[in-house]
Amino acid sequence: MDGKAGATPTTYSPSPRKRPPIFKDVDWVRPDGRGFQQCRPAFLRTGAVNAASGSAYAEFGNTKVIVSVFGPRESKKAMMYSDIGRLNCNVSYTTFATPSPWTGIR
Repeated sequence: MDGKAGATPTTYSPSPRKRPPIFKDVDWVRPDGRGFQQCRPAFLRTGAVNAASGSAYAEFGNTKVIVSVFGPRESKKAMMYSDIGRLNCNVSYTTFATPSPWTGIR
């Protein structure tokens, strides 16, 4: 401020910027027959594996996934006590779930 009596402070109010659309033509049809704004059909169900502590089954189009959670399990006796939590994950999948049979080898 310049210190003049009765002067009102100036404010800056930018006008909202209009963003260009990501796709100009949204009327096209995808190869699977869905329109641009349509999602793949989805199906979700919990409790898919009875032996697991928790599990779910999901379908998105032609992709099908089963997820199972087991535990908690007791830590190995060799591990000393710690008040910090530890999460061990084991991920397994079938060989046909990868694009190459060598991709899943770790």
